[in-house]
Amino acid sequence: MADGYNFAADLLTTWRSTADWVKAVGLVAFAGTAVASLALTLKYRLAKAHLARESELLSFLPPADFSEPRISHAPGIRLVSRPARDEA
Repeated sequence: MADGYNFAADLLTTWRSTADWVKAVGLVAFAGTAVASLALTLKYRLAKAHLARESELLSFLPPADFSEPRISHAPGIRLVSRPARDEA
């Protein structure tokens, strides 16, 4: 590399020599990407907090029906838990 070359100066010269519409498209694309990234990050964090809050609430709620659970597609069948065995 030559001692007098400066990448930043070359980039700035190239940017200044481009057409105005190319500059506008570049700025809008950069701003749009930044806004979209921020929106997706915030949406993810909000959904994560909502799920945590929902699972926290569900862990403290009693079951909606205290009777024996039934299978919805087979009304005559009931789910019965096994009795606990004596461990004496």
